[in-house]
Parts: sequence; structure tokens; C-alpha cells
Amino acid sequence: MYAFTYEAPTSTAAAAAQAAAGARPIAGGQSLLPSLRLRLADPGQLVDLGRIPELAGIRKEGDHIVIGAMARHQQVADSAE
Repeated sequence: MYAFTYEAPTSTAAAAAQAAAGARPIAGGQSLLPSLRLRLADPGQLVDLGRIPELAGIRKEGDHIVIGAMARHQQVADSAE
């Protein structure tokens, strides 16, 4: 596995700044991990989007239900919205 740095920002602004500087955003990493182990990927820097609250929630806005990009399937299934 190639060496890389791992960042876990807590705001979209911080994640966007890191991505603009060349970091690779990850949201789950299921397909990335095998690629890293086999040395098929060399991201240099990873930015984990999983700790950004704005991306995770499920909320109602007027007549719409907004499901955040990082909302988990179980959260959607269990949501009262």
C-alpha cells in the first residue's frame, strides 16, 4: 500500500478546500481499499466526508424531503420524514 494522509473535516468548506488542493474525497471507500492494498491507487491524500453533519441529515423543506449525500440507508428507512 502506498503512503497517504487521511483528513476528516467537519465542514463542507474545509472538505472543499482540501479537495481543491488535490485531496481525493471518499464517502465509503469500499472499492478504494482493495485498490490501495493492490497498489492500483495512489491517492496521496484522502478526505473523508463522513463527519460532515450538513451532508448526513434527512429533513423536510417545504414540500420536499432532502436526503443528505452521507445519509445511511438505515437512517432513510427509519426516518419519520
